[in-house]
Amino acid sequence: MKCMTKNCEYFHPQWQQNCLKVKLKTISECVYFTSDACTTIGSFDDFVDQQCDKIKSILKSKAGEYAKDSDRLHNFNMAANINNTSPEKALWGMAAKHLVSVIDLVNGDLERSRKNLDAKIVDMQNYLMLLHYMLIKDSNG
Repeated sequence: MKCMTKNCEYFHPQWQQNCLKVKLKTISECVYFTSDACTTIGSFDDFVDQQCDKIKSILKSKAGEYAKDSDRLHNFNMAANINNTSPEKALWGMAAKHLVSVIDLVNGDLERSRKNLDAKIVDMQNYLMLLHYMLIKDSNG
């Protein structure tokens, strides 16, 4: 497959870097293929809004799966007890798996389809959001 951006290389693990080099000034017009369909990235602000909506949606839907009663951090608290560590360290241990996937995306060891990018990076963003909440909650007593 070929990126539709002018002067871009054929699809390979580094194609997005080429696309970004060519379209740096007009990144909002960068068009690329995934295995499913052609996707256009809108403005950066639109992208941020879409990602924030995804993060919020996933965090809310997972709350029912992982939270117990009103304890949104139940799984991290339980994992901390099991491993004799802090909830923050328990969360970070779980997040490490997702961080490895993001590193694999960066290194070109994992297909950079929109599906993978959304799944792996949004997972990491969600863990960071939860960690941020934990740290703020802990510092506020």
